[in-house]
Amino acid sequence: MLLKKYKTTNPTFYDGLLAACKMPAVTILHTPVYIKVIDESSTSVPPAVLADVQGTLTKSKQLPVTNVAGIMVYNNVQGGKATSTFAKPGFITKIVEMPIVSGKTNTFTVALTPGIMTAEQEEAVKATIAKVIADEKAATATKKQLRMDAKAALAAVTVIIPEAIVQKKAEDRAI
Repeated sequence: MLLKKYKTTNPTFYDGLLAACKMPAVTILHTPVYIKVIDESSTSVPPAVLADVQGTLTKSKQLPVTNVAGIMVYNNVQGGKATSTFAKPGFITKIVEMPIVSGKTNTFTVALTPGIMTAEQEEAVKATIAKVIADEKAATATKKQLRMDAKAALAAVTVIIPEAIVQKKAEDRAI
């Protein structure tokens, strides 16, 4: 009840108190991702799974390998668009974009094609991965700059409001 009183009698104090009590955003980091890797050339039902496939995921620092059931697990992944790679000798390396939903168990199936990677294919994979990493770094830098700009704008408003109040009080006294 006391806070409501300040809303009308001292709005600057009220706004400052609300800003100070604001809860920060919480990032969910417990999102699991399960990926089943299968052999695209398999004619069996269900398709043959591939063990020992090495994986990477741009939203995780883990470097898992598929188990005998062809399952790769990432335990803590941030939500958003992620790019994943899958590599195994005797198969063509595959790059897949995956939409990761925060707070949910994400499951995907990826099929690898048997074959030997050519030099051109290897270069294309490296170039694609380098572009994805560069794009993510640029997006992170942009977000950081936007946060800094917002903080600077808030600081400028915080300085202007007290000055305006002082000026208003001086004007009121002059009347």
